[in-house]
Amino acid sequence: MGDVKNKLSEDDEPEEDSRDVLLDRSHKEQTDDGAKVPLWSQVLLVTMVIGFGCGNFVSRQMAAKTLERFDYILGLVSAFSYVVFYWLILGGQIFILGKKQELKEQLRWAWCGWNECCTGLVTRPILKLFAIAAIGDATGDVIGFIATPHVSGPVHALLAQCTTIFTATLSYLLLEKRYSAWQILILAVVILGAASGVLPNLYQEGANGSEPSMAFAIAFSCIFNAFAFISKELAFGSYKTYAKDHPEQASAKTLNIFIANSAESTLQLPFTLMLVPLAQVMGQTEHDNLLIFILEGFACLRGDTEYGEKCGHAKYATAFFIFCNLSWNISILLSIKWNGALATFVALKAILPCSAILFAYVDWPWLGRTPLKPTTWISLSVVVPCILLYTWAARRQEERQAEGKATCCYPLGRADSEDDLDSVTSEYHTDDE
Repeated sequence: MGDVKNKLSEDDEPEEDSRDVLLDRSHKEQTDDGAKVPLWSQVLLVTMVIGFGCGNFVSRQMAAKTLERFDYILGLVSAFSYVVFYWLILGGQIFILGKKQELKEQLRWAWCGWNECCTGLVTRPILKLFAIAAIGDATGDVIGFIATPHVSGPVHALLAQCTTIFTATLSYLLLEKRYSAWQILILAVVILGAASGVLPNLYQEGANGSEPSMAFAIAFSCIFNAFAFISKELAFGSYKTYAKDHPEQASAKTLNIFIANSAESTLQLPFTLMLVPLAQVMGQTEHDNLLIFILEGFACLRGDTEYGEKCGHAKYATAFFIFCNLSWNISILLSIKWNGALATFVALKAILPCSAILFAYVDWPWLGRTPLKPTTWISLSVVVPCILLYTWAARRQEERQAEGKATCCYPLGRADSEDDLDSVTSEYHTDDE
């Protein structure tokens, strides 16, 4: 469910887009500027991240409800907003902030070099990787949007944590990352905690009920968003290598976040349009011609109640969702810049319980209240701290990796180092004497 795709200086930019699992990459290159800004500014940014994040979850549910059977249109509108948003910011950096020369070089690196197209996945043009990311995010988002009105808000928020699990799995398989025993244990607890919060709410009627097939679809869609994340990680890593090997050509050590986001969003829009058959597969078209379905969907979006009673509110609910979604994007990246990645990550994880409380106790338009079962509250109290613990375990593993000690399932899979062997040998000889 990629919901989050910023006037950052070149050296301080995060290396990843801010969709759901963004911070895994960005915290590695991000400099903590928290000490340079007043405390009230830090608090304000954290509040914005949590507030707009909760607004993103709630407004997404409301927009999906008002669009009746045309939720696929929400994917198109969202993809189009990303294109406009990121190209406008990139244009502002070029023409207002005076970064024309350095961004021109990075644009050329991302979009050109087609003569090397078949020499490898991470060779130029890197647009190949952004195309894979666009396909992943487009597919994950479309499936997620279509399934959204059939799954309660808190359950949707819990299912979104599957992105972290799939990203970790794909990183192990494709990027050959190694995870410590702590990381594996914590991920297992997250899986069990999320399942215990989701399963009791399946088959239930009313606002708290969620259709099992659509809940599965949302969990399954996270695989595609995880693939997109891995592709972007490869793209950022590729530029880092390029900058190291060609310092005279590279304008900066890291790829500008808006170069990446504008490239991916430009490709994501046409891919989203090509995914309209998914709406047919998931039963939204009601056997209509696909072109007629899209036209009727935009008519519903404009407020034509001929296609559904709630369509009259669709344009307002959708505009509110786009506003919250884009505001969340900018809040996250500004917080990463001035608060640091760790504070931002904690703020992001606070969104899950805060949005669950909002769903449970606020009577939202078109949604009502979503009362939670005790098991769901227990699940939330387990999943959130476990994700924070996972961040701690991941950083410890990175420190071991820098020292060449990051084996799989550390410390269970740890091979004895020479120092360890020397120590054992020394003890043996001492006992012998």
